[in-house]
Amino acid sequence: MAVPPVDAATARLARCAERAFRQAMCFARAGNKISAIGASVEREVRRSGFDVVRELGGHGVGRAIHESPQVPNYHAQGADPADGMNPASHRVNPIRQCDMRSAT
Repeated sequence: MAVPPVDAATARLARCAERAFRQAMCFARAGNKISAIGASVEREVRRSGFDVVRELGGHGVGRAIHESPQVPNYHAQGADPADGMNPASHRVNPIRQCDMRSAT
């Protein structure tokens, strides 16, 4: 959510981040692959005309805030743990999904 006043580009970015977050949550289910979360984020971000910031992503949450596994915001081969995932222990950072540079 953007705090007003915001320009049109910032509002568009905020809407993109919200949609990407909601798409990611559709895939954050027990038995799904972590790479499916990233692929859903990347699809929404690119569809909206933005690029994914590959250096930023989601993460596990347990006894500490930033725990394994890392949850990339793009389809990353090899990102999936062998035993699936526990959706209650994962965090997706939605505002960091989009970059203000337009996709080329």
